[in-house]
Amino acid sequence: LLIRELVQEDTPCLCKICSQDSVRAFIHDIGEDLQEEAEKHKAYIEQAYRFYDYGYWGVYNRQSGELIGRCGIQDNVIDGVAEVELGYLLAEEHRGKGYAKEAVNAVLAYAFRELGLLRVVAEIDKENTASLQVAKNCGMLWEKDIVKIDAKNNMERICSVYAITPVSGG
Repeated sequence: LLIRELVQEDTPCLCKICSQDSVRAFIHDIGEDLQEEAEKHKAYIEQAYRFYDYGYWGVYNRQSGELIGRCGIQDNVIDGVAEVELGYLLAEEHRGKGYAKEAVNAVLAYAFRELGLLRVVAEIDKENTASLQVAKNCGMLWEKDIVKIDAKNNMERICSVYAITPVSGG
């Protein structure tokens, strides 16, 4: 894999990945309007990388150059606590090949070795068993379950919070 900052030209492919039902089922901040979603991606690309040394990066197949997903870290408030949150997603057709684990391990190595972070967390929907397994396989440890309000679908979701520190496995 190759992991790098997303560029504007990646927006159509990223929107296509985000429109897959299996992605939309667990990534709850994706809007229904794909044009609006494309504008959000463009704004993120223009702003996030300039202000931080991190963000969500594109995950590319090294041989073909194809964008197959995204992985990275961003600041977020989880259960009332400011955290650095890990996020990752892959297109359906690229799952089950070890790519998520490879991308997550690379991002965690960057977070701890290059940025000097002391903790990274992931908030994962309890029904997203594949993502929960990736977190475990990358050395993340379960901390707690929390209830999230999904305003878009007017429902509660149970999410597990996994964490990792340089000492615990990063």
